[in-house]
Amino acid sequence: MVNIAKLGPQGLERKRRTTLEYWTKKRDELAPEEASLKSKLDPDVREIVGDKSILLFKAMLEHISYDDVEVADLLVTGVKLIGELDRTGIWPPDPTKAPRTSTRLLWAGAREAQDKVLAPDVSGRWSKDDEELWEETQLEVKAGNLRGPLSPGQLESEVGKLWIAARRFAVRQGEKLRPIDDFSEFGTNSAFGAGERVRMKNLDQVVAWSRAWEEAVLDEEKIRIDDTANCYWEESIHKDWGKSGLKRLRGRVADLKQAYKQLPSSPAHKALGVIAVKAPGGEKALYRAKSLMFGTSAAVYAFLRFSRAIAALGTVLFSLVLVEFFDDFTQIEPEASTESSQCAMEGLIALLGWKLSTSEEKRKPFKESFVSLGVLVDYKEMEAGVLNLCNKPGRVDSIEATVEEVVNSEGKKMDFKQALSLRGKLAFAEGQTFCRLTAYVARALSEWASLPGPRRLTEEMEFGLRFAVHHLKHAGPRRIRPKSGEPPVLIFTDGACENSTSIGGILLVPGLRPEVFGCVMRESDLLAWKTNKDQKQVIGQAEIFPVLVAKLTWAKHLEGRRVIFFIDNESAKIALIRAYSPVLASLKLVMECSAWDYHHNCASWYTRVPTCCNPADSPSRMEMSEEVKRLGARVVSPVLPPGMSPAEELK
Repeated sequence: MVNIAKLGPQGLERKRRTTLEYWTKKRDELAPEEASLKSKLDPDVREIVGDKSILLFKAMLEHISYDDVEVADLLVTGVKLIGELDRTGIWPPDPTKAPRTSTRLLWAGAREAQDKVLAPDVSGRWSKDDEELWEETQLEVKAGNLRGPLSPGQLESEVGKLWIAARRFAVRQGEKLRPIDDFSEFGTNSAFGAGERVRMKNLDQVVAWSRAWEEAVLDEEKIRIDDTANCYWEESIHKDWGKSGLKRLRGRVADLKQAYKQLPSSPAHKALGVIAVKAPGGEKALYRAKSLMFGTSAAVYAFLRFSRAIAALGTVLFSLVLVEFFDDFTQIEPEASTESSQCAMEGLIALLGWKLSTSEEKRKPFKESFVSLGVLVDYKEMEAGVLNLCNKPGRVDSIEATVEEVVNSEGKKMDFKQALSLRGKLAFAEGQTFCRLTAYVARALSEWASLPGPRRLTEEMEFGLRFAVHHLKHAGPRRIRPKSGEPPVLIFTDGACENSTSIGGILLVPGLRPEVFGCVMRESDLLAWKTNKDQKQVIGQAEIFPVLVAKLTWAKHLEGRRVIFFIDNESAKIALIRAYSPVLASLKLVMECSAWDYHHNCASWYTRVPTCCNPADSPSRMEMSEEVKRLGARVVSPVLPPGMSPAEELK
């Protein structure tokens, strides 16, 4: 970012072009040595890495003093599928990631695994998914990633008598079918360990870099960037950027094509890289994988090392602002230098011998609004300091269609597969509204999916699903605003259930006169809180309700602010923090609180205060204690939800 600001659009273009020319010349100089190295490789490995510039990749990593230069060696040896990897040091250690199954135990079950995977399919069915999966497999054979089909005898002649296959199945993602290879069924993945917990970048980094641009530009002449290690860089902004040029951001995503399949599998583990696919006749066809397959734990660790290394080269050598996530590289760039940024990224990938997706759907130019990691990132208000995020087109419509299918089905039944699918989609979609309104629905769906078979929807589940869809459809974008230096607002609330049900609250805003409300609830308004006719106490709801009333009453003071709520009831505090209550009446109140926060950009924090220290205790009992009088609080009329009105107000 500092280099971009300092060099200006034209200087940046020259730097990127000359850097690419330098390393292209270096690749040509290394060509004879590269050819000699590849001539000594295992034939399967050589076929997968034939276009890769292995020696150049390693030279570039050494040039930038990269902390994992050894990643280049995987292009020579191939990636091991089992065993515990040596620590790389780029991720934190984690002993829980050690292999769960020994290699000896894995091979002991090889014969049994072979019998199971070769057992004929007695159903005789041949579905559309089966046909597409078969066609996808043949395309991989044609591309050189798979060898086959092989008979058991042919396979044994290549890998030995002990081999373990992974069944291939299909997962449909919209209109696209993705082949998945189950390397967990017979223990292959259990025999792999890394000893490290991977750390991946995600949308948070896209947001962080975007905000960093907005906050770093101090004026038209200076840029200052502070990092999380308390270091900072300050630089003059090149005059060619003009007014606000650095804040006029654009973004795009570069996507590697069939990423895992661009890496070789270790020849030492070729007996484990066997794929079993259902053939048109119902029998099982066997294939031997030369590259990594989607489904191996080893592939995840290996590929993340490569994507991290490629991003480092782009950042250091070409001054690219990159966020890598598996095979996706999100690029962020000021508008004036987007052309050189895209050329540099694509040039780097081509130079290293990797392949990018070049279809019209995948290879998109820099735009003011773009989709990154399934989220629409919108820079239209970025010059004003506002970043908008929302779900990509079609995501919420897909969720709504699934919910309608469930709630309108005969008997209103939902099975565990539907529950799991909805849970994942809701959790992701909710994240783009930066709210917690579907948190309890996601929790309930997880519990639902823990039991097999379809079950009839409960009243709570149906309410939750419909509410979640309504919220997602009307939520609008998640708006990331500049940091606020204002101190938080303090609110104390309380509820009382004695001869009647009453509530109270106190507002403390720095620099303003405190305010207080108190009121008695009408009995007719309490009926919705009761689960049976004879219920007399509604203290659980009475402790949550004043929080909602406080938000409605003091909306003008809370808009866009951080607010600390002090509550003297533990269960109410926990319900508000978790955005969930097992009692439906309380749940609805909690969700109304969360919805209000979302629509008013209010960041609420809930904490406990002992009753004896809660100044809202006396207003909730329709009294003005000495403590409240000492605050000089002004009494205001509480604002209740539509359709409700107080029976009596504090005077």
